[in-house]
Amino acid sequence: MRCEFSRVLAFVKYKKATFVSTFSVTLTALIPGFSSAINYDFTRRVDKKYFVSHKRPGSFDDAVQFCTKRGLVLALPKNEEENTALKRVFEGTLKNAWLNVDNSKEGKFQVDLRGHPLTFSKWGDGEPKVPNGDKGCTMLAESGAWQVTYECSFNALIVCEI
Repeated sequence: MRCEFSRVLAFVKYKKATFVSTFSVTLTALIPGFSSAINYDFTRRVDKKYFVSHKRPGSFDDAVQFCTKRGLVLALPKNEEENTALKRVFEGTLKNAWLNVDNSKEGKFQVDLRGHPLTFSKWGDGEPKVPNGDKGCTMLAESGAWQVTYECSFNALIVCEI
């Protein structure tokens, strides 16, 4: 009787391990980016996109380098729902995050860092400010509004997207 019980118990453990492994593989396949997203302190999913962050600050250049090194891109909301999800990164931390907006051409804030036109923007009142045709970096404020700063070495949160 004990031998039979041991075999049944071993079979149940095997099936449980197989189920967990299969479930994990299936979940990863069903939700692209899931396995990468779970490695961050902050993760928000909107449709097929994840915003991820270790909730650490850095300059704009640090942010671009951090995301690029991981095969990701700096966060850029494409609609109001994504903008709202992204501003949740501020809970209990700094109140600005860098955005993937290319400001390298004087007074131009219309494309991302890969040169794709912005399909959504949420500029704050009077933004983007471009005094004297200067260049700047774009940040998301706690309010959800986008703003330009000319202090690109400023420490803001680094948020990437998958």
